[in-house]
Amino acid sequence: HKIHLFDVSIPGKVNLKESNTTAPGQKLVVCDSPIGNLALTICYDMRFPEMYVELVQRGGAKVILIPSAFTVPTGIAHWHALLRAR
Repeated sequence: HKIHLFDVSIPGKVNLKESNTTAPGQKLVVCDSPIGNLALTICYDMRFPEMYVELVQRGGAKVILIPSAFTVPTGIAHWHALLRAR
């Protein structure tokens, strides 16, 4: 259910366009588990804080899962700060 697709072109470093091969998800996902409600997001979704507010306040999420595969240039610049903010 990845909602936000990552399209980037950094000349000489990376050229990636997820929208060529992936369709975006249409809804936020929270599922029940033995440890509490789990919110499921993927990678680039991390850049959209309003999603996480919605997952917690309306979806009742207690744990947020964010599997990711950042590119080296964007990961170095943003990964830890974005993850801590969510």
